[in-house]
Amino acid sequence: MKSSTAGDLSAGIGAGLAFLPLIVAVGFIAFGVLGPAVAGALSVVIFATTLVGGTLVTVLARCPMLVGITSGSSALVIAGLFAQMVNQGSAPGVADAMAITLLVSAVVAVVQFALVLAGAASLGPLAPYPVVAGLVNGTAALVLLSQVPPLRAQPLEIVIALVTAAIMLWFPARWKVPPVLPAVAAGTLAHAALSAIGVIAGPMLPAMPSPAAWPAMAADAFTSLGARPGELPWRAILTAGATIAILGVLESLAALSALSDAGVKTREKRDLSAVALSNIVVAATAGGPPISATVGGSMGLLRMGGTTRLAPVARLVTLAMGGVFLGRYLPLVPQGALVGLVLALGIRLFDPEPARLLWRAVRDGGPHRTEIAGSALTSLVVVLVAVFAGLAVAVAVGAIACLLLFTGAMAGSAVRRVYDGAAAVSRVRRGAVETSILLRDRNRVAVLELASPLFFGNVSPLGHALDEVCATGARHVVIDLSRVVRVDLSGARRLMSIVRQRRAGGLQVVLAPVRAGHPVADYLGALGQAPGECFAEITDALAAAEAAILHDANVVPAEFATAEEVFAALNVPAEHVRTLAARAETRDLAAGETLCQAGETADAIYVLMRGQADVLLARSADAPVEMARDRVVLAHLLAGSVIGERALFEAGTRSADVICSADSRVMILSGSALASISREASAASLALVLAITRHVSISLQLANAAIQRLEV
Repeated sequence: MKSSTAGDLSAGIGAGLAFLPLIVAVGFIAFGVLGPAVAGALSVVIFATTLVGGTLVTVLARCPMLVGITSGSSALVIAGLFAQMVNQGSAPGVADAMAITLLVSAVVAVVQFALVLAGAASLGPLAPYPVVAGLVNGTAALVLLSQVPPLRAQPLEIVIALVTAAIMLWFPARWKVPPVLPAVAAGTLAHAALSAIGVIAGPMLPAMPSPAAWPAMAADAFTSLGARPGELPWRAILTAGATIAILGVLESLAALSALSDAGVKTREKRDLSAVALSNIVVAATAGGPPISATVGGSMGLLRMGGTTRLAPVARLVTLAMGGVFLGRYLPLVPQGALVGLVLALGIRLFDPEPARLLWRAVRDGGPHRTEIAGSALTSLVVVLVAVFAGLAVAVAVGAIACLLLFTGAMAGSAVRRVYDGAAAVSRVRRGAVETSILLRDRNRVAVLELASPLFFGNVSPLGHALDEVCATGARHVVIDLSRVVRVDLSGARRLMSIVRQRRAGGLQVVLAPVRAGHPVADYLGALGQAPGECFAEITDALAAAEAAILHDANVVPAEFATAEEVFAALNVPAEHVRTLAARAETRDLAAGETLCQAGETADAIYVLMRGQADVLLARSADAPVEMARDRVVLAHLLAGSVIGERALFEAGTRSADVICSADSRVMILSGSALASISREASAASLALVLAITRHVSISLQLANAAIQRLEV
């Protein structure tokens, strides 16, 4: 990933400008239930939280693109806490609200540190996709529903809100302008136009206090905390803190996963610890709501061109400067524009995948319809719980759903075995030179055999296994799916995510067997997931890997014009080549012609000079030669392959049929020729025996390696 100072500065400034109005929007989500005056006053606290917490995340995290902000889900949980207090007739003022939010941030930090120590960094991938999608969509629904009260109070604000949301959602990306800026401008102009014709379309936003007022506000909050600790809603604070902590860890892990998939280096434990520590400092200084790392903020900075820590630093500086000047201009922005921004945030947060999968399952049916529909309905249940019972209950329900799904599937790693190119050979048989190269470079091919079932909890170790074989020199990896008979939605998505990421990194990863009727192929098709390069059989995938290795070694496929070239390729000493070649004969065969048949007397040695042939074994002794469907392909022979070498050592019969699959030419050493060489040219005969022995030795190496990976 290339970096440039200009690109980082541009990305940081652009992200900062984009976040300015969004921070105000998040503040009004969190504190809007307390009234416009309190929400406006506490907007400066959101800025302080973002600057303090965001700075610590930027400094402490391993990932340079990790962006710490107060997320929409955190704001919603805090809004629910304050709504409960308002309904009980104890609406807090500015100082009390800050005291409560700093306590929530402290609880969040403690719970997040506990989760990190408990291994949350490694447990993140175990959260099944339907549950995570349900929490995301539940948050999106609550964001949208939070704007119903202001729109109900000022119905004409919906015009301003729709104009603002439309620009926010559909502003052309090619114009390289943060859409939030033209969206706010459009909403403001729409409000001015309505006002010009005498239509009142809602109030303007209240002014935000100067940032210079924040230290005094924080001091008042700590004074309030010490004055009436017994009157605080401790149970609600603890519940809100625990809920935000879990949501924050999930959001941060999602952001880290997205950044990792984009090629940015991350270290989950350190990065999560940085977020938790930032919340402790936020609680002790800023007095604002807790922060987390979000996918939108982190990936948005990356997409704008950020590559180093200079980008988030430039973003923070832009936010700080904007916070200084923004307060006095907020009264120029209509409240409807802010409502539109919040609506756009909710719409963008929505993940349509569960709804799409449910519709696909109902419409198309298929063997996995029930399983796919069940995953989608799980997501829907979490959404409904979030809407009707709150995010805190939704998190609890999601956690229970995770446990139920987890205990219903096999734990551990899906990777059953790993072996290299010596133990994983295709059916293709080549000449001695090519086979020696394949044995020499056997570590460049690796096979990862997966075991069934594939689900959200056991696919993630595949990424580590791929990294390990890559570290040993593998450049061509075959993922063996032969033993996989079941795969779920999360497992399929994670499998393809890992495969695509490694392919993007230059590793040649293929899947096999992937064919109609195989569970993985059927399930990927049902999900609309394209597997990329794949093969119907494992041996075909291995043959492609072997061909690629030979190509990388600049080995041209063998083809011999004369018997002399054949014996030279077999490493027969030059002084014996002519003697042996004089006793050999050649024969041309057409595609489909039989070279030898099972049961015939083994009275000759053959070497394929050009073309191709298949070694076939009948499924039953009564199967006629012409019925290929009743025979099993044992090997595909290419030029240089030695056939029937047993004839050199003992009399016997052929054990399989050899049929040319293309027009071919073979060199033949008949039984009489072998006897003549033995009588008249003993040195040449010995040289031939040694050459054939070397060929047999290589074949035995391949056979032994293959036997070692077989199980009793």
